Amino acid sequence: LRHVEKDVLIPKLVREKARERCKDLVDEFEKCCKGRSISMVWHCRKQNTAMKDCLTKNYQDKELFEACRVEYLQKRRQYQS
Repeated sequence: LRHVEKDVLIPKLVREKARERCKDLVDEFEKCCKGRSISMVWHCRKQNTAMKDCLTKNYQDKELFEACRVEYLQKRRQYQS
């Protein structure tokens, strides 16, 4: 794998998958933030913490990274053929 694939492209896939896995929490946070400006920092703290915990857990998941690496390599192979 090239540096850009390992450090940029595959982590981008991991972030997309993490957002899918944590969709309910992301949606809940976005819903809480709607219509608020500065007050969202205090009002939505609980939702933000839950969302960040879920996303961080997925970002650090070695199995998810490996699955995304395999998926990326399959897509790359299709384009090279």
